[in-house]
Amino acid sequence: LHLWVDANGNTNFPAARSGTVSRATGELLALKLRHFELDHGLLQVNAQIFPMRVRADDLKVLLAYRGAGPQYELSLTSPHFDLDAGGIRSLAGDIEAKARLERDRLLVDNLDLRSGISELHLKGDLRDFADPAADLDLTGRLAARDAADLAGFAGVQSGDIQLNGAI
Repeated sequence: LHLWVDANGNTNFPAARSGTVSRATGELLALKLRHFELDHGLLQVNAQIFPMRVRADDLKVLLAYRGAGPQYELSLTSPHFDLDAGGIRSLAGDIEAKARLERDRLLVDNLDLRSGISELHLKGDLRDFADPAADLDLTGRLAARDAADLAGFAGVQSGDIQLNGAI
């Protein structure tokens, strides 16, 4: 899937025809995979490219198109998920996510990540991709050792971090 937005806000995201409202709805992708691996992947944001590796077991992905928006709907779950991306240390655990992509807006209905006793919950929206703005709510609890591992700090043995905020 390759979606782009240029500096003027132009995009390859499909729009309803002028004067009509399309009610077309369709399931584009429905996957249930016992094991999934993406090695040597790339995430490109503007001119920056970030290497990434993703592994998941019992992965379920549903991608649908809703013409009335228009919008794409994405649902993703995996009880065993592992992500390495752009210098961030490996993030492993289970994931559940539901999001909708409109022409110039990403709505995150829920993004839940759990690993051991650590859990993060994110919801909100990112809009105006040419000049991005976000309203995101983040809550969760991180084992201090997990946070230290993600940040690359050595020596943290115990404790936890409570998160409750908005961006």
